[in-house]
Amino acid sequence: MNNETAQQSSTLHFLDYWRVIRSRKEIVLAVAILVVLTGTVYTLMLPSIYASSVRISVSEDAPEINPFAVQQSYYSSYNPYFLRTQFEILTSKPILYEVINRLNLQEEWGNDGEKLSRDVAHKILANSIDVFQQRDTTLIVINVRRDDPEEAADIANELAEVYRDSRLDLAIKTARGAIDKIDEALKEQARRVEAVEEKVQQIRESLDIAVVGAEGSIDVEDIRMQQLEGDRLVAQEQMLEKKGLLDILDNLKDDDLMKRAARITFDQFVMTTIQQLQDIDVQLSSLDADYGENHPEVKKYRLQKARLEESLKTHLSNLRLSLETEYLIARNKFESLDKALASVRTETIESQGAKYRPFRNALADLETERFIYNQLKAKHRQEIITLEVPRNPVEIIDVAEPNRRQVSPNLFMNVLLSIFVGLGAGVGLAYFIEYLDTSIKTADDVERILGLPVLGLIPQKVRPLIEEGPDSEHAESYRVLRTNLAFSEGDLTGGHLPFFQVEPVRVSLPPVSILHLCVHSKVKKFS
Repeated sequence: MNNETAQQSSTLHFLDYWRVIRSRKEIVLAVAILVVLTGTVYTLMLPSIYASSVRISVSEDAPEINPFAVQQSYYSSYNPYFLRTQFEILTSKPILYEVINRLNLQEEWGNDGEKLSRDVAHKILANSIDVFQQRDTTLIVINVRRDDPEEAADIANELAEVYRDSRLDLAIKTARGAIDKIDEALKEQARRVEAVEEKVQQIRESLDIAVVGAEGSIDVEDIRMQQLEGDRLVAQEQMLEKKGLLDILDNLKDDDLMKRAARITFDQFVMTTIQQLQDIDVQLSSLDADYGENHPEVKKYRLQKARLEESLKTHLSNLRLSLETEYLIARNKFESLDKALASVRTETIESQGAKYRPFRNALADLETERFIYNQLKAKHRQEIITLEVPRNPVEIIDVAEPNRRQVSPNLFMNVLLSIFVGLGAGVGLAYFIEYLDTSIKTADDVERILGLPVLGLIPQKVRPLIEEGPDSEHAESYRVLRTNLAFSEGDLTGGHLPFFQVEPVRVSLPPVSILHLCVHSKVKKFS
């Protein structure tokens, strides 16, 4: 039951709303038509706007090929802050002012030959530009809207070129500024190196330090000590070699020495004598077998062998004595060199402790200053070479072309929007008028306000019944009213009856007992 009541109430509310719109349809239509006409006329009066777009690829400033990079990188990381910064730079005043100057827009947009102020031209140009990024790319689209398609394309292309030139100029200007600063630092560092070199020279002269090489890189005492060390090592080697050979000769007897002499020494006389002895032994072996020991030839060879052995023994004895002498000489030389080296080393350590300290410190400072100078010089040359390498931080992908199809105003969209706005405004005005209207419109309003039953409804704006006659289409309303009055005669002992037309009702009423007959042409709501 409650659901049916609620549904019926909702239906009644909807019908009430529809009744308001239907009763005020003239106002709704008038407002809608007025708004549509106004929107259409306004749209037709607006100037035609054309759009042209140029697409550019933007990357961070870097040379095409870095000749000093360890490994060339072909991929760069995505930096959203960089692109957002470039958006702001694209629409900044320096860029737009340069576009205005190059295209002479102040005179183009001026009236009657007057030159437009730069601020006004900047505002017009800034309002005509729309910059956005294509999703997931480093491409930027510059869209320009103007009333002339040729002008829109020229501005878009010029804006891209100005931005590209500004990026290149900024990169070159920054690089040249850095090169100039490095050049100044290089000159200052050269003066510092020269001052330190003079200081090193003064210290060397004041301390009487003998050095060889660039700026005392090699000390004379060090060279002397190295030479003594080399001579000492050579003398020690010779001494040990002769000592070993002498020990071998001393441990061998004469017979063993003669047998092993060829392996111990490479003396030519020894080797020749041993070869002759071997040849004689071969001859003796052959002669003994043929002639016997007493043969003259055998005796001859034996005598030669004895002489050769005696000569070899004497020579080996002299060789041993000579080797002893050479060993003594080598030992004395080694000992003298060892003493000289120890003396030079002691003197060098003592002198370098106090005397060489300022000189060594000055040399260390000179080395540091020269290292800094060489680094600055290399960096200066590197930046100059890098500056000469081509770079292209901005590349124009699509050049803007004149578009003859206007983008604004959109007549269809504006008319459609005007229709919706007009209908909405008309409906709103109808409900507002309904809210302000306090007149009675239905029989229910009469019963609710007066607390009296409605006996009949007589249409308005009809001719009197006496003129239309009893066969009129409106006569039935009067008959219903007369019948209801006749049946309600007993209940109408007092009260008020509203009538909307006077004469037809008076003619059709019978002589009933009505205390008061109030006839009104229009009844208002009671406050």
